[in-house]
Parts: sequence; structure tokens; C-alpha cells
Amino acid sequence: MAGGGALDGRAVVGFGIGPMLLTNKRAIVTGGASGIGAATVRAYAREGARVVALDIDDAAGSRICEDVGAAFLRCDIADRAQLFATVDRAVEQLGGLDIMANVAGVERRTPAEDIPDDEWDLVFSVDAKGTL
Repeated sequence: MAGGGALDGRAVVGFGIGPMLLTNKRAIVTGGASGIGAATVRAYAREGARVVALDIDDAAGSRICEDVGAAFLRCDIADRAQLFATVDRAVEQLGGLDIMANVAGVERRTPAEDIPDDEWDLVFSVDAKGTL
């Protein structure tokens, strides 16, 4: 890609060449306070998207969003009513929605046979039901 070529007719992004591919796109990212979710918030904002990150970690989510010019809303995606209300609020704040990145997830470093039922409920509420 020397000399700043193109990929499928689009400018190559990330090398300071050409327009950003997400300019003015409106995005919501669940799990935006850490890990892959935080990296997604940073990448979308860097590429020109207007981003609202959702997470239960107020301190980390607020810090990341402040650093990149995104907005943060506290949301426990395991709580379906809270999730719907918060997504509605984010969509209103953004003036619409182009991208929904369902990145939130929980992980247990315990052998499956040792995970108690209440933790299985949390895993499925976030990892499966929270994305639907």
C-alpha cells in the first residue's frame, strides 16, 4: 500500500490518507468501558463517528469517552427495560442510529461445572439476551 492506494475504491484509513469512513455515522457501543468495547469506541471516534458508549462502569466509561469526544450512558444490558430505555435515549441524543455494536460481555474464569446458577444467569443475560 505504499503511496496510499485504495481498497475497493475507498480511501485507505488509518494512514492519514483520504476521508474517514465513519464520518458523521452515529454509533452505539455496548461494553464501551473496557476491552474490545473500549477499543471499538476509540476506533469509531477516531474514524469520525459520533459515539455513545454504554456500560455499567461509570468511571472507566466516562474517562474513555471524555478522551475521544464520545458520550457515555450507564446501562446494565442484563436489564432489558433499562437497555431499551437507554438505547432510545442514545438514539435521541445522536439524532438516529447507523451502527449498533453489541460488544458487552461477561466472562468467568471458572470451570463451567463450578459456575453457580446465578452467575450462569448473568452470563446469558448479558452475552445472549443483551445482544438481541
